[in-house]
Amino acid sequence: MDAAAYSSELAARLDAGAGPDRAVVDGTVCVVDVTGFTRLNERLGQAGPEGTEAVKQAVSAVFDGLISAASAHGGDVLTFAGDALSVLFTGDDHACRGAAAAGAMQRFVRGMAAVPTPAGPVRLRMSAGVESGADVHLLVGTRRRAMLDMGPATTGAATCEAAARPGEVLVGPHLAASLPPSWLRPGSVTGSQRLDLRRAVLPPVPAAPAAPPSDAASPARALAFVPEQLRDDVRAGLDTAEHRAVSVAFVVVDAPADPASEDALRGLTGTAQLFEDVCLEHGVTWLECDSVPGVLASDV
Repeated sequence: MDAAAYSSELAARLDAGAGPDRAVVDGTVCVVDVTGFTRLNERLGQAGPEGTEAVKQAVSAVFDGLISAASAHGGDVLTFAGDALSVLFTGDDHACRGAAAAGAMQRFVRGMAAVPTPAGPVRLRMSAGVESGADVHLLVGTRRRAMLDMGPATTGAATCEAAARPGEVLVGPHLAASLPPSWLRPGSVTGSQRLDLRRAVLPPVPAAPAAPPSDAASPARALAFVPEQLRDDVRAGLDTAEHRAVSVAFVVVDAPADPASEDALRGLTGTAQLFEDVCLEHGVTWLECDSVPGVLASDV
């Protein structure tokens, strides 16, 4: 079992450490959102198991391509949230690499052919936002581990993505100051800047040598990042797609003013423990935890 399939590299390192489950990281965050999956699901979901499998294959093809583009520029996929994902870039030249990765992901989606369905083709589109800054990354949960990402980079990237039109990459002001001027063009929102997809290009980052096995990559640690109700399927290697009738709740918690403070650490850790206890009591699956501008959101 590969721990990287269930947690980010940063989360695995924090989980294996002996200190506090948090880190302040200076880097660039890219948030992307793919539109069209809902329409695709509606059209193919009526076609029985074959349609469901087709949806899974389409989703996998898109996200495999996005992750490959991000990884080629040294990105670490932090979270998945529905049709969206966020990626962290750190180290030397993280601003240019993060922007170039966003451009590569956008070009990948633009180059995809429309997905055929019995009711006609469905074309997928992507919007993206990218910003730089120092974020707080906090691991919460005991039986179910999850990482919260809070700060100017995550908030700025999510805000830019929300304002971006399909097919556009909007760039935050801190990141823009670190990019070559030739990479930028006026954005669709007044005062915003967008990435010029033809110019924001960098060669792939050389692959890092394989790290020696560690406790951070053990199956038990990897499974801690998987919802408890899904772990037996993961152990068995099952990936069968299916449609189910479900009820979904979104729990929103106001983000702390200073996410790096001890009070924030205690408060967010306690809130995660409450989620775990309530989900266990009522037989509910805690699917994911996500940070959006100004709030923390959890899906159950």
